[in-house]
Amino acid sequence: MAIKHNFTSPKSDGGDASLVKPSNWNANHTIEAGTAFTTPVITSPTINGTIVATAGSGLVRTATKVVAANDADATVKLQADYVCDGTADDVQIQAVIDSLSASGGKIILSEGTFDTTSAIALVDNLVLRGMGKSTSITYSGADTTGGLTTGLFTLGIGGLSNIIIRDLALNGAGLINCLFGKDVSNVLVESCDIQSPTAAYNAYPIFLRGSHIRVLDNYLHDAMVGALCGKDSGDSFAANDITYAFNHVYNTNDDSLAFDNVVGGKIIGNYIDRNDAAVGDHVSGVKIYGGCQYVYIAGNDILNLDNATYITHGIKWEIGDDSSIGCDITISGNHIRTVSGSGVRAGGGWGANEPKNIILQGNRIYDTNKLSNADDADISLYSPLGMTITGNRFNTFYIVTPHTWLDTIDKVNDNIGYVTENLGVASNVDLDASGVGVIAHGCDITPTWASVQCQSANLNVRISSIDATNINIIVYDLDNAAINNVDTHDFYWQARV
Repeated sequence: MAIKHNFTSPKSDGGDASLVKPSNWNANHTIEAGTAFTTPVITSPTINGTIVATAGSGLVRTATKVVAANDADATVKLQADYVCDGTADDVQIQAVIDSLSASGGKIILSEGTFDTTSAIALVDNLVLRGMGKSTSITYSGADTTGGLTTGLFTLGIGGLSNIIIRDLALNGAGLINCLFGKDVSNVLVESCDIQSPTAAYNAYPIFLRGSHIRVLDNYLHDAMVGALCGKDSGDSFAANDITYAFNHVYNTNDDSLAFDNVVGGKIIGNYIDRNDAAVGDHVSGVKIYGGCQYVYIAGNDILNLDNATYITHGIKWEIGDDSSIGCDITISGNHIRTVSGSGVRAGGGWGANEPKNIILQGNRIYDTNKLSNADDADISLYSPLGMTITGNRFNTFYIVTPHTWLDTIDKVNDNIGYVTENLGVASNVDLDASGVGVIAHGCDITPTWASVQCQSANLNVRISSIDATNINIIVYDLDNAAINNVDTHDFYWQARV
């Protein structure tokens, strides 16, 4: 390669040959290409799963193994450890997983479509990652939805742990669960697009039983249930520390996100659009089953549960039997609207173990009970114990009370649109000959506390009882003798549910 300076010196060379001469500057300069400019040639290491040695190729690997789809770009195939042929690609993917050492590793699936016909078994200490939605894994095998026993990717039933599944598009085609496992721990499912379109009850995008499970920032759609994690009541393993956060859940026919017997769970910041879908009564955007404890449900946007046939709810918790206790649940800052049933509903149970220690705070709930069901409302409670309802915005409230001796609502106040705290001046209240009178409190349910003072005379006031409509009072003189003449007086009063 010849290079010549653009500037030409007008000076003569002179007589000293030891110096650089102007002619040296003006002449062409030749540069020879060295090894730094050469391009290495990469040969194909694999064809349809057959590994070819690649020693000296100079590649820097960011994964333990790379698997290329049959329709992946040619340059991707050149760098892959395995190349699938587009038919029963689960064979190649399973071979790659089985080739890992006992310490596990990272497997990257290329962009393209992987067709599978059998479940793929994962292993401990595995990172399985794709290229986002462009890595599509579909199932075309036998229908496995007759029972919850397997999945497109299965974590088995024997206690796998430390698994990360990220940046994949999974489609069970209504024939298989997408992610399935029991007695698992330390599992992260993140940034995946997962669906399994079906009308059957047994196809789930995510069905994981165990502890320390994170389901984050996924799109779960066109399936029966978006995600169900926890454990069955008969399972011997724990179901602790489970989180659903920042997922978009769309068009599920049953519960969109569900916990079963979870202790220490969070359902935070999810967008749940049911798209009117439902195949039975009392399905929900968020459902808490069985003996869940210490669950935090906050900042979720739940809408379009207004199925024209079936009763659906925004958030529902329900207790199955006397062996289950659902308690210490906080529902805060959720936005729930357009619901055929209740915005928030406590399903209740039978016997002494009812939902207890529940906090509803700062929720916005409206446009509910589209089917005009008798016991549905913005908030509908079944035998609650120790419940606080404060700072919400809603309009209708209903308590189903088959076990009236168990009903205790500790605090209902400061809710916009629903009168749970009142005060005022009652003028010209009629007192009978025994000093007995009534003051209408205007609260929507019976207050648990009231205070009354007489403004028009120096009299003592005692509250004899509070019912659904009135504060019932008896007025005494300063000697605490009941007034024995008919009279009218003005009273300042307060009442709080």
